Amino acid sequence: MSLTSLGAQEPLDDSQLLLLPAGPGSQSAWRVGWTRFRRDPVALASLIVIGLLIVMAVLAPVLTAINGHPPDAEYQNHLDPLLGGLPSGSVGGVSGSFWFGLEPGTGRDLFSMIVYGARVSLFVSVSATIVTVVVATLMGITAGFFGGWIDTIISRLMDLLLAFPSLIFMIALVAVLPSVPRLLLLIIILSVFGWPYLGRIVRGETMSLREREFVEAARAMGAPVRYTLLRELLPNLLTPIIVTSMLTVPTYITAEAGLSFLGLGIEPPTPSWGSMLANSLNWYATDPWYFIFPGFFLFLAVFSFNMAGDGLQRALDPRGD
Repeated sequence: MSLTSLGAQEPLDDSQLLLLPAGPGSQSAWRVGWTRFRRDPVALASLIVIGLLIVMAVLAPVLTAINGHPPDAEYQNHLDPLLGGLPSGSVGGVSGSFWFGLEPGTGRDLFSMIVYGARVSLFVSVSATIVTVVVATLMGITAGFFGGWIDTIISRLMDLLLAFPSLIFMIALVAVLPSVPRLLLLIIILSVFGWPYLGRIVRGETMSLREREFVEAARAMGAPVRYTLLRELLPNLLTPIIVTSMLTVPTYITAEAGLSFLGLGIEPPTPSWGSMLANSLNWYATDPWYFIFPGFFLFLAVFSFNMAGDGLQRALDPRGD
């Protein structure tokens, strides 16, 4: 390739693009990060727990079939009417047939409700996180790379969404859009108000990376903008994107549970950890197990994602040790 072609800024063909210098992100760096991650017992154990929770959610129909109790089936004959509908027996009705006991008042199997509630929590949080990552990456890298009026418009949009009272907007949306499926509505609400946080991170990292030597070299060699964004900038943004995404999932799990707790989440009879916690307030004094079981799984999911995210951040950060 001649100096004349460099000076003319002619577009490069595929063979020439392979000669462009690679950015700091590489497969070897990811292998080193994975090695560091495996040496963190808390992070590795948290990742295993996350995997088990995902398996539990995916195999919910199989697990309830083994248990023999669908989540919407009511077993009123196992409730004590003299105690106001509390489960018969000790520990909330826990037995060989009902592994986590029964829901007071309705007699639904708590184990089946919890595994199906895991489906709701993980589906909503993971789906909203995927939408958040896609939107935040597109908006953040566009604002950070091009700057100018494009950056101004996107940045002001981020500021507007961050300043907006999201809870009031959520309540209003649920009220004015009753025909929209709650799962879809929750995903939209969480991602709309969640992407500016990651968008700001991506924007800031992009503004820093666009002045680096490997990006300047790609520009000097006439690489298309698409190539610069996808092959030079995006691979070097993966670390903050992945780490932030891992920490976003527990935030959305908590948000979904909170909305269900307020009656704005998944509508019954579909089980949800948040709605179970809300219903348990009427029974916590007489049947604390109805509160403990869903509360424990909610805590376990949030704690595991947070610990795995922290471990991933330490592993991928060269200054982690």
